[in-house]
Amino acid sequence: MARSMLTREGPRRPIDTTVLVHELYLKMGGASFENRAHLFGSLVRMMGQIITDAARRRSRTQRREAAVALSAGDVYVDTRPLGIAEDAEGRAGVIAVQALERLERLAPRPASVAWLRFVAGLSVEQVALCLDISERTVKSDWSFARAWLHRELTGEGLLPRGGAK
Repeated sequence: MARSMLTREGPRRPIDTTVLVHELYLKMGGASFENRAHLFGSLVRMMGQIITDAARRRSRTQRREAAVALSAGDVYVDTRPLGIAEDAEGRAGVIAVQALERLERLAPRPASVAWLRFVAGLSVEQVALCLDISERTVKSDWSFARAWLHRELTGEGLLPRGGAK
């Protein structure tokens, strides 16, 4: 999962796969998990937080050293599943992750599906197995999450008001 998440970072990788796994291990501590869904959901969120924190540290360092505007230091998330074109500064992924965090407070299960599909890159079948729900439920929750995120990101100005293809 760590390699999959970092592969989508492309050349802007703020952290190495080994470092991500080690930091994840430290962050987990002695945590216990109720079931497989709780484990995978927690791991994806923790990895996302670690990558985001690493990107922020990198951005702060770059700003201090060069005193230039933020360019490509943020986390890259493939926004194509949401119909969002890649922006030049790489900000679309960061804004999309923030929107996912808002969705999590409103609708936890669709948010979990979205984290696993959108951020971790798991297939419908893998998400169903991780969350111990049917594939039909995964598809329904994924449709809801995409629509909700589309509405949120339209308000953020990432998508045109007319909709995406």
